[in-house]
Amino acid sequence: MGQTRKAKVMFTCEWEAKDYLTKWANTENRTVSNLCETLINEAIAARKTQETEKANEQPKQTSQLS
Repeated sequence: MGQTRKAKVMFTCEWEAKDYLTKWANTENRTVSNLCETLINEAIAARKTQETEKANEQPKQTSQLS
């Protein structure tokens, strides 16, 4: 396995979650690490979208109160 320039993150979870992630990754022919990175990137994208939508709504609410 080659070196990577990506940051490394470690977390703990229940064995049941780890087993599920392993089975899920195997069905997609990928590593658990790659699956987790994909899920995290999707969650970050969704969160950024929510933050943007919320920021765009705030001026509308303020102008309605005036």
